[in-house]
Amino acid sequence: MEEEGVEPDERTLVSVLGVCAHLGDLKTGKLLEDMAIRKKIGLSTFLGPKLISMYGKCGELDSARRVFNQMVNKDRVAWNAMITV
Repeated sequence: MEEEGVEPDERTLVSVLGVCAHLGDLKTGKLLEDMAIRKKIGLSTFLGPKLISMYGKCGELDSARRVFNQMVNKDRVAWNAMITV
């Protein structure tokens, strides 16, 4: 997308993180988190839980916990993502 001049937004990242979680693609998932940081996309109630879920499914429990701890607003979705890790 970036090569074509299209900037990914939060919705795009959430969708692709779901695919990374399903495939167990930790490398791409980490790249997406780095992209979110670089583009100053905060850990919203959508992106945060999806990152937690992706890290959990890839066996990176410390990273899942780190994301959870960085979230300012922890709603039911965030808590459920962390519980199911």
